[in-house]
Amino acid sequence: MLCVFRKIGEAILPTTAHPMQHDQLRRVFGPWLVTTDEIPDPATLSIETRLNGAVMQKASISDLVFDVPQLIAYCSTFTILNPGDVIITGTTGGVGAFRNPQVWLRAGDTIEVDISGVGVLSNPIAAEPSD
Repeated sequence: MLCVFRKIGEAILPTTAHPMQHDQLRRVFGPWLVTTDEIPDPATLSIETRLNGAVMQKASISDLVFDVPQLIAYCSTFTILNPGDVIITGTTGGVGAFRNPQVWLRAGDTIEVDISGVGVLSNPIAAEPSD
């Protein structure tokens, strides 16, 4: 189960999504996840997103509005969390739609997400198949 927080005004509203297929998860999250014994304090991590090698987003996990224990506690109020569940938060500044000029992914681009101490997930961007 995925737990997504959306900020609407001053309210934080939980939403849930159907579990993804295994191949979809592999493309989104990579071939592996790390466990809490490998990352005892997630607030010490940083995340960087690169488009074709250019840094588009960069932030520390400590910049989250709610820290990881608070996110887990909140999600636990409306769903049972099991090993392997993923809690997804928002995104850092630098989103392409808010840049001037705007930046959008195109076929042939490569997007990389680098989390310090975890690794880099790199995906090529392909054109959507035509019907």
